[in-house]
Amino acid sequence: MNLKKRTTFSLERLSRMQLYIGEEVVEKYEAGLVTWGQMLRSLVLIGGSAAAAASLLATTGPDLPPPPPSRPQPPDLQMQPPTGPLVVPENDPAVQGQMVSFEAYHTIHGYLARPVAPGQYPPVLVIHEANGLADHIKDVARRLAKAGFIAFVPDLLSRWGITPDLSLPEIFGRLGNAQPSEVLADLDASVDFLLGQPGVRGKLGVVGFCFGGGYTLTLAAHNPQVAAGVCYYGVTPQPASQMAATNAALLSHYGATDARVNATVPELEQVLQENDKVFKKYFHEGAGHGFNNDNIATWFREEAAVLAWQRTLDWFGRYLPA
Repeated sequence: MNLKKRTTFSLERLSRMQLYIGEEVVEKYEAGLVTWGQMLRSLVLIGGSAAAAASLLATTGPDLPPPPPSRPQPPDLQMQPPTGPLVVPENDPAVQGQMVSFEAYHTIHGYLARPVAPGQYPPVLVIHEANGLADHIKDVARRLAKAGFIAFVPDLLSRWGITPDLSLPEIFGRLGNAQPSEVLADLDASVDFLLGQPGVRGKLGVVGFCFGGGYTLTLAAHNPQVAAGVCYYGVTPQPASQMAATNAALLSHYGATDARVNATVPELEQVLQENDKVFKKYFHEGAGHGFNNDNIATWFREEAAVLAWQRTLDWFGRYLPA
């Protein structure tokens, strides 16, 4: 099927999140992280039809060729172990991390990480990328625990199972079409779960990446319990005017070459400035989208990731203690 020739579908019918994840799937194909078939199947599931997939592909990758027969099979995005100087191994003696679940509107699964040492620690909710609760994001939770926080990452695919049980096209399709009200309900329930954990004290922080970066901003506008948020390369929520409601001190990290996300930053900054909100942003030179993800060698930029992480910890250290 030649999707490139079927471009009668109007992309105005898709949400910003559908467009965003569709563009990201194409970028992952270009980076050799998904197969041609996985990309096409993902675009169909995101857009809801072959016509929508054709329009997405024509817009995001107009000169994108099918792969040569000799192209190697890409790695499984869910199975690649994190690497790099920020990694906190699963067996780190200072950290306890484990999969957990709790009941809300439905069963919500997730990963909880905390310091082993007795004490009271500020809570941080972590919101995963568009490929679900992968090992890299579990490692981010352990990094927070190592730094003296109690962190929880909800698997936002819990309404349909858990991340490992779904194919990549299913993950992209589910998250691209998830209703914001459903995602926010699951995030609100996860906030309550996290705040109820033994040893939690202080104010609530949220950090998210990619898909989760956008929802970090959305949750900060929606839930008044969020005191500080850190967005890594997430698109500005629509409408941007909703950000006027936030009580959170917001920090955003962007790759300087990430044109599609960076184009949405001015409207975010305008709303926050006009409403006297605390906001700081960094554009990391030499870095693109996903620069913190040390699972993906072609995206990871060590210098930017290390600097952004220290600034993230400093931000939470400033705004989360009681």
